Amino acid sequence: MNLGNSQFAKDPLTQERIKKVDAYAVLFNGLSDKVTYFKSEENYKLFINKNN
Repeated sequence: MNLGNSQFAKDPLTQERIKKVDAYAVLFNGLSDKVTYFKSEENYKLFINKNN
């Protein structure tokens, strides 16, 4: 995923482009130790519940 700027990421729940500095960052060991960025902690919890 290349959003054209390393300051941005895509929230995997909403597919919304977000600033990493404002995001809720999570380290997923199952995804090759990559940091995943969510717009909020609530989005993270919704994503986890949706994918369990």
